[in-house]
Parts: sequence; structure tokens; C-alpha cells
Amino acid sequence: MIRKFQIYLFCLLATGLAACSVTRHIDDGDYLLTHVHYHGVQSAELKEGLSENLGYITNKRILDVYPFYVQAWNLGKDGRDSNKIRAFLRNKVGEPPSLLDSSKLEKSKDQLKIYLFNNGYFNAEVNYSVHKKKKKAVVTYDIDLKEPYKVGKVMYRVYDRELYQLLMKDTAANRFRTGQVFNTDRMSDERDRMAQYIRNSGYFFFDKEYISFDVDSNLGKHLVNIAIEVKNPGMFKRHQVYQMDQIYVNIEYPYFIAGKDDSTYHEVDGIWIRTNGMKITKELFPDFIHLRPGMTYSDQAVLNTYNRLYSLQIFGTVRIEMEPDSNQNLINCYINLIPDPSMKLAVEPQVITSDQSSSVASSNQRIWGLSGQILFRNKNLFHGAELLDLTYSGSAEFQYSSNKFYLSNLQQSVNTSLNIPKHIWVEKNDWVKRRSLKKNWQTPITSFSLTFSYLLNRDFVQRTSLLNMAYSWNTGFNRFRVIPVELNLNQVQIKSNYLDNLSPGDRVLLSSLLNPNFIPSNRVEWYYMDQGLAKTGNYHQFRLTVEQAGLLFHTGFIASGTPRPADGIYKVFNTNLFQYLKTDFDLRYYTNPKKDVKFAYRMHTGVALPYGNSSVIPFDKRFFLGGANSLRGWLPRSVGPGTYNSTSANQIDRSGEIVIEGSAELRFRVINHFLEGALFVDAGNIWNVRKDSSLQGAQFSLLFWDQLAMNTGIGARFDFDFFLVRLDLGLQLRDPSYHSFGGWVVNDFNYLGRRANLNFGIGYPF
Repeated sequence: MIRKFQIYLFCLLATGLAACSVTRHIDDGDYLLTHVHYHGVQSAELKEGLSENLGYITNKRILDVYPFYVQAWNLGKDGRDSNKIRAFLRNKVGEPPSLLDSSKLEKSKDQLKIYLFNNGYFNAEVNYSVHKKKKKAVVTYDIDLKEPYKVGKVMYRVYDRELYQLLMKDTAANRFRTGQVFNTDRMSDERDRMAQYIRNSGYFFFDKEYISFDVDSNLGKHLVNIAIEVKNPGMFKRHQVYQMDQIYVNIEYPYFIAGKDDSTYHEVDGIWIRTNGMKITKELFPDFIHLRPGMTYSDQAVLNTYNRLYSLQIFGTVRIEMEPDSNQNLINCYINLIPDPSMKLAVEPQVITSDQSSSVASSNQRIWGLSGQILFRNKNLFHGAELLDLTYSGSAEFQYSSNKFYLSNLQQSVNTSLNIPKHIWVEKNDWVKRRSLKKNWQTPITSFSLTFSYLLNRDFVQRTSLLNMAYSWNTGFNRFRVIPVELNLNQVQIKSNYLDNLSPGDRVLLSSLLNPNFIPSNRVEWYYMDQGLAKTGNYHQFRLTVEQAGLLFHTGFIASGTPRPADGIYKVFNTNLFQYLKTDFDLRYYTNPKKDVKFAYRMHTGVALPYGNSSVIPFDKRFFLGGANSLRGWLPRSVGPGTYNSTSANQIDRSGEIVIEGSAELRFRVINHFLEGALFVDAGNIWNVRKDSSLQGAQFSLLFWDQLAMNTGIGARFDFDFFLVRLDLGLQLRDPSYHSFGGWVVNDFNYLGRRANLNFGIGYPF
């Protein structure tokens, strides 16, 4: 019931609350605490820390401007308390007014001094004043930070000689640096880091409680010396290094039948394995267990073992238990595994809607339809944790026109994929082995995929066959994927009456793009994300793809002396052989200046160059803009290339060989755990590499910034826990195909009818 009227509530609040008095439910003599200011502090990080250490809080505001939550609470107080909607506004959406409490001001002053002291400002002075007006109060803290204390010398007091030598090898990773402002939080971080480093070096029983700090600030010159002390476990005891002894793997297979299935341990590469009748290759486990007899104990090795065993996707539970022997400083390890069911069958029906989903659409009307897929999965096909997926997908899409629905697209596809948890054929190569050990490759996978698809469109029929093989692995924050072989056979039949309705330029372009084609390619993909690295929550991610197609086949034709066909294009399977180079780069950055506010930025560039046997890039490999995840002021595939403007009533999808686009989005929380708002701006365009007289203005220019499409907009994101629904209203600002007023379209007499676009999406746009 609650979910049904939340959207209604948001619309009601957005239109009605702004006119309401924020203090109308505050009693005489009380004051709404609206703002807290800090004079004398410039650092945004320090200001945020001061706010977190106050003994009271002000009410939240959307973007620090609009007091939405107090207004919602006030609206909930109007009228009868028994009203369910008003009760929901008071208790779930709104916040009661934060009132000025004089008794907390002095206490907060002391808390702020403690916070500043812990951040190196030992002599800081804090005073406050209160300004009251019309039942509202503003508190101002006047802070004199004075000169901060900085780190001088960092010394170690370690009473265990071997442990001292170990820590001296790790001083470069120390959190303290001479000259930096002293901070007590850094001591806690360094304590955790040192304890982890020591445990990873074999000290199984070591705990961070053995580490303490002695800070001396009586040196003058605003310097502090830090002594890091590591205590022994007792007066006549030292910390001991433990070695791994025996490693046992036990599969708790639920279908074990006593007396019939094998329940004895077998040794493989120093690991004792018992399968209890589960059909799985024992030689698989050494590659996924990072512990061995005789090696020094390490917390990180245990964690890596957890992660690697879970990555197999065949075990629902992984338990690792350690049994130490303090007399011999040895540890026996017991790894208990509970497998998941090996087979799964799932049926997933869907209702779909989009602005345009076909490769070539006859119009830009909204599409509605039904789709679904049937998935069969086998998690242990050849008893080596191989993952087999068989998927059938189908969809029927309709468009509404002339008071009736007609079939727009009918699509069917069958996909088979097989993932093998190792790099077959190359894993024993000396270079691969050395590289994988040096860079600590994680989760190596060899994958094979075969797809057949059929698309029936009112204007064309497309049949596609795709076969590829890929190697993938992780290292640190990076994920790599190498596709040495991909074969794509695409056969398209275009209905002649469709071509007759196009402009000459569109007709030539479409005919060249959608000719039957064969694309043998290989590519390298690099994905990077450092989320969780920075304490601020800021992080980067990027994706780089480099691809080439047709070189080997084209070279083979030339080397064998095969004469060129009459049209000058070599063919395979009686279809054109495409040859091109393509690179695609997508960079994103996310920053959190405040708790409920996030900025997201995206920059996307790419270029695809046809050469040799080809003069154009195949349609599926070209770049497109517009829609819910790109330029949101435009329908999908309706922007560019360049300043080209087709006068055809039946406009084909816009595509290009070069793309430059960027987006910036401000995201802010409106209703906790349900509604988020957004303000955004997008800019970009696509171009062709070569000049084409039939596509005026489509060629890339060094003055590309003067040909960028631009839009702005506002969005709402509804979080339903298991998925996020997104609505974005994009408003065009500049249209490069609009050749008046420099492309600016805000003066268009039918602006909302032609220059506004509402997008529906699942998940964030980037």
C-alpha cells in the first residue's frame, strides 16, 4: 500500500510545499535551527568533521537549499493525525524541526575542540554566537585554529628482534610522514595496517592490541614525535611464526551413499581431498587454494582461497577452519565445501517498452511488447567446474499508429556459452606462467560462445551467427579480456519499398552498411575500477577496447594471389569481408562531497577506421547516440552524424565512425531508501571519417566542439531494493542539424513538442 502512493506524494510535495511556512508548527519561544556556520575554517573536510561532532543536527535540505523534510513533516501535522497519508509524511518522509537547545551549545563547543585537537590543532579556540529572527536561529562558531602540530620523527620500539627486522622492511608503507599535520585517525589506520602486515607474515596469534603509540608534543616548533610500540605476549615470551602443516578439503556432498561412494582422502599437490562421491576433478583444487604445506601462514592467502573457491560458482558454502599446534608452531587447515545443485532451469518473462529497439527503425515511435528467455545452466559439465549456459530468447514488439497496433519486430535467438575456470592451451606457456605469478592473476577463465539470432522487421530480415573465444582474468583493480577469435556472419535482406522511401544519401549509406557481411575479428578489453580505495568514497572507472577485423583473411587472399572480385571486395561465404580498426574508451568519475549528494561524470570517445577491403564500418560496430543512457534530450540513434540533416520523412538510424560525448550528473537523496533526484547535462556527437557528398556535414572536423549536441534535464530514481527505476526528462539546448541561431533551439516555437524527451530506464545511466 505504501509503495503505491509514494510517487503521488512526491508530486504533491514538489508543487505544494514551497508555499508553506517552515515554522508554522513551532511554539512561541522556540526557534528552528536553520544553519550552523564555521568562521575561520577553510577546509571542506574539516568543516564536515566539525558538523559530525556537534551535539545536535540541523534538518536536512535538498542540495542544502530547500527544507523539504521539515516541510513534509509540517504537511503531515496539518489536519487529522489519524490520516494515513499524513502519518506516513510525518513518520517516514519528514523530519521534526530541529530546535535550538542552549544546553547543547556549550557541550558542542567542547566536542569541537576535542575534534580539532585530534586533527593536530592542539591550541584551537572555539566560541559561538546565536542569531535569532522570526522563530529561526543561526549558530555561528568562530574558530581560531592557530598553527597545527605536524609529525616530526617516527620511531619504533619493538622488543622482538625478528619482528623488528620485519617491520623495518615495511616502513615505506607507514601512514605517517614527516611534515604532515598530525591526526589521531591515522594512528588507528596504521595500527590496523601493521597488524595485518604482521599476520600476513606468519604471526597467526598476533592482534592489534599489541600495538600502541606514544606521542610527544613537548618539542617546541609545533612538532610531535611518534613512537610505535609493539609489545610481546608476555615477559619471557615472543610472538611466534606459524607454518602450514596439512591442508584438508572435504566436500559435504549431500548425495553420498555410505559403502558406495569414495570417502577417502587423496593427495594432490600437497592437498588432501575427499569428494564424498561428488563427480569433480581433484586436480582442479590446487589452482584455487593458496595454502600449501610448509608455507608461512598468511591471512591474505586464506582470503584469496575463500574468494577463488566461491568464484567457481559451484559451492554455496565455503568454511575454512584453522587448527594450530603451539608446541610445533604448525597449523592444520580444514576446508569444508557444500555444493550447490549442479543444474538450474529458469523462465523469465518480461514486458518491454523503448523508444526504438531495432537496428533500423521506420519511425521514432515508442515500442511496446513482450519478451522472455528460458535459461538452462549446468555448473559442473565436465566435472571440472565448467559453467554451461543455454539460453533461448524471444521478443515481439509492436508500435501504435493509425488507431491500431502493428508488429514492428519479431526476434529470436539461441545462445550457448561455456566458461572453463582456467586458461586452456596457454596456461603452461612459460611467459604466461611468469606473468601470472608476477602480476598475481585472479579468476582465470576461458569462455566459448555461440549465438544464432533471427530478426524480422517490417523493413528488413536479419540473420546473425556469432562464434567467439575469450580469455579473462583479474589483477588488483583491473580486469582484462582477450578475444583472440570472433567470427560474425551477418545476413540482411532489405525490402525494396523501404529503400525507395529514403533520401538518396540515406539510401546509399544503408545499402552499404546492411549488405551481408563476414567479420573475423579479435580484440582486447581492459576494465578498471578503484571503488573503495579512497576514504572519501570517490572513485574512477574506465573501459578501453581495441579491436581489429579482417587482417588475417585479407592477407591470406593477397598472399595466395586470389584475384579481386569485380566490385573490388573479397568475400567469404559469398558475403563481404569487413576490415577495420576500432578503439573505444569510456571514463567515469564519482565523487561524494556530502553524505546524500553525489556527482557523476562520464567521458566517452571512440574511432573506427575502415581500410583495405572495406570503405565503411559494419552497422553493428558503428557508434550511436541518444536515448536513456546517452544524450537524453534525443531519441535513440537520432543524433548526427555531424551537422547532417535528412529531409526524408522516413529517417534511418543515425550512426558514425567517430564519437565524442560527455555527461555530468548531480544526484541527491530526496526520500531515504526510495527516491533520488538528479540534474544533468549531456553533450556529444558522432561523425564519419571520410567525406561523402550524399551526407553533407557528416565528416569529422577539428572544430568538432562547434558541432556538439547539448541537452540538460531533471530526473527521478525510484529504488525498489532489487532494481532501480529511472525517469529522465531531457531538454535539448543545441541541435547541430538545426542550422539557424548557431544550432541553439530554445527559441523553437514548439519546444516541448519537438525538443523534450522523457526516458525510462533501469539502473543508472552511467
